[in-house]
Amino acid sequence: MTDNPQPRGGTLRREDPLLDIENLRVSFGALDAVAGVDLAVSAGEVVGLIGPNGAGKTSFLDGVSGIVRATGRVVLAGREISSLPPYARVGAGLSRTFQTSEVVHDLTIAEIIGLIAPWWRKNPLDVDSPGKELLNRVVEELRLSQVLDRTLVEVTSGIRRCVGVAAAVATQPVAILFDEPAAGLTAEEKDELTRIIRFLGEYGLGVLVVDHNVGFIANACDYVHMMHLGKVVFSGLPDEMFSSHVVDEFYLAGSAGEQ
Repeated sequence: MTDNPQPRGGTLRREDPLLDIENLRVSFGALDAVAGVDLAVSAGEVVGLIGPNGAGKTSFLDGVSGIVRATGRVVLAGREISSLPPYARVGAGLSRTFQTSEVVHDLTIAEIIGLIAPWWRKNPLDVDSPGKELLNRVVEELRLSQVLDRTLVEVTSGIRRCVGVAAAVATQPVAILFDEPAAGLTAEEKDELTRIIRFLGEYGLGVLVVDHNVGFIANACDYVHMMHLGKVVFSGLPDEMFSSHVVDEFYLAGSAGEQ
């Protein structure tokens, strides 16, 4: 697998979605950063979200995860979590990554993951539960097992981003929101991350991925939405993304999306 676009096919599954977001709106004063977006992710499905800078993608993730005030409904595994604070949404099974790593830099990678998952801290690479098995698979595939004793200041920015992915999995989620996970990664690291994201979907999680790299999105995702000025203006399969005049006009033609 390379960073060149390799569009995937797939079937859209919309019956009884795992993560169901209805009419989500995030406003900053008079500005609607997210203007009433509907989006659903089924169990075992990887959904991509693209769009130019300022389209509202991160604000959308912030609204879904409860970091900013939002209106609308967020339903996870049949339970409405719209009124819950961020930590309670994590407890309900919703996890996410961030564009920047804001963790304690003098802790080792093993200590960072162990803070989130105390059950993993002792003999971390031993498998004794399904949740531990999943986290170990992620740690191994992202090659973090080779640097568990290093602090974040001792590793590359790409590895720090991979630590964020492992930390999200460590919360034992049923759905994960990824915010620009491929930014700053090498081609090899993007390939590893693509395999992990596909594996998380195959494991049964619902996965929503925001990224600028359309080749990465095409390789990783079953279905793609595009936001522009706070609204969803395109929804389709990855191969349809490359042939859409809407995507081309508002995104690809302006070189906003990395190839």
